[in-house]
Amino acid sequence: DRFVANSSFVARRIASYYRRDAEVIHPPVDVDRFSIRADVEDYYLFAGELRGYKGAALAIEACNRLNRKLYIVGGGAHADLQRLAGPNIRFLGRLSDADYDLTLSRCRALLFPGVEDFGIIPVEVMAAGRPVIARAKGGAMDSVVHGETGLHYTDPSVDGLIGAITAFEAEEAAFTPENCVRQARKFGRDVFRDKFSKVLAER
Repeated sequence: DRFVANSSFVARRIASYYRRDAEVIHPPVDVDRFSIRADVEDYYLFAGELRGYKGAALAIEACNRLNRKLYIVGGGAHADLQRLAGPNIRFLGRLSDADYDLTLSRCRALLFPGVEDFGIIPVEVMAAGRPVIARAKGGAMDSVVHGETGLHYTDPSVDGLIGAITAFEAEEAAFTPENCVRQARKFGRDVFRDKFSKVLAER
């Protein structure tokens, strides 16, 4: 048998529990559906199902304290989050594909304070030419290039995220759409198909 993991994060878990090496093949992302837009707006983005471990409350609290606009995309129970949110926070719910793509391409950056095994949304945001502010744990360590397509931060608290947003804003112009798209294309469907086909052929 051979193990294939969807990120380095999961490969380390396999090594810990099974004492086996695992080849990393990242999941396929439809990067070609997104495009760069010149009309970037003044809001940060949180996207995903509104479950506690994804960190929406952290993003809301950080943007409340910094008085930054935050758009939240995704379904799920959010009554508690709405009570936490200030007037600078907008809940957009689930969007159509067209509206989702547009919202990603116009944000200043994605806030990604949760820990995912891989995390499709950071790659989608980069495919739309926008950077990612991600906690330095989980699959985002594979996809987001610190200082080039976004920032990693280590402190999981609200203060840690505030520090990361502040650091991002100090060098925001350094994160070019072209670099973000170039990185996102490393996770395209064609890349997945080639790598997975190679694994199957070798077996």
